[in-house]
Amino acid sequence: MTEEIKYRIPIERVARIIREMSAEEKRYLVYLVPELREVEPLKPAEQPLRPSKEFLAQLRQEILEARGGVPPSDDEPFIGGLTRGEFYRLPEEEQEAIWDKVWAQAEAEVEKAIEADYREHPVKPDALIAGQKRRP
Repeated sequence: MTEEIKYRIPIERVARIIREMSAEEKRYLVYLVPELREVEPLKPAEQPLRPSKEFLAQLRQEILEARGGVPPSDDEPFIGGLTRGEFYRLPEEEQEAIWDKVWAQAEAEVEKAIEADYREHPVKPDALIAGQKRRP
């Protein structure tokens, strides 16, 4: 196995996105990534896959450096209106539900921003596409 499949959350998010695709979008995905046809499905892991200890140690070190050497406090605001201490005292299922809710909100905000970029705008009849020249 490679290191990449140790990171469970991103793969699950991709899976959720794929499940929400139409049949046509899924066919186009297979066209874009033909390697998907050649892959043997994996059996679900008996235990949840977790990041490696080395990765977590490096991440902790980077966070500590970013905080100027000051370790996080359990009294600091963290996620979902909870402090760090309150969050980590919750059962793992509740922690996961909070993360899922926060991720869903973030995904909705991104989707809303993308939709705003593609919203139709009124155009004058004599408007030109960028780089297009008027005909003589």
